[in-house]
Amino acid sequence: MIYKSSTNHKRRTSGGFTLIEIMMVALIFGFLAITINNVLISSLNASDKGETIKEVRQNGDVAMSIMTQHFTNAYNTNCAAGSTNSLKILNTDNIWTHFYIVTDPTSKIRQIAMDSGTSINPDPDDIDPTILTSNLVSVSKSQDLTFDCSQYASLGIVQIRFTLEYVPGGNVLNVGQTRSSEQAIIPFQTSIKHRTQRAL
Repeated sequence: MIYKSSTNHKRRTSGGFTLIEIMMVALIFGFLAITINNVLISSLNASDKGETIKEVRQNGDVAMSIMTQHFTNAYNTNCAAGSTNSLKILNTDNIWTHFYIVTDPTSKIRQIAMDSGTSINPDPDDIDPTILTSNLVSVSKSQDLTFDCSQYASLGIVQIRFTLEYVPGGNVLNVGQTRSSEQAIIPFQTSIKHRTQRAL
């Protein structure tokens, strides 16, 4: 007589996932999400930093170009031995151009400015300055606009130096509260030879 075993030896197949498998998949997706998020944030910060540097560099290049052009083609200047924070240039039409710093009373932004007139010392009420730098950059107080005339008498050379820093939101009070992607401080310097070399 043959007895059949009461134990069912058929293998049962499960249609679901175990808890460990689900946890591993969730862990992998979480890791991928964090990695993708960090890559996106880094690329956005790099893009912001590039725009910030571009803004500062463009402002400095424009201001330096205008000052260089005026000084190179000047008929005369008030450049004396030593360094100064402003410079007056006389062109061939007997028009004085004055380069200096103005500070906005509200935002405290220090901007490079110029004004022109027929007098070397115009009435302050008659001055209408042209601002050469935007309200998104400020001239650094630690490295101010400087005209170094120490080589002017002998060689007719003036060095122009200044440092610009990015000002987020157009207010100097925001400078200390910026993200690293919004920080940019760039020094500018050039030496210019005056063609006529006539000092007052």
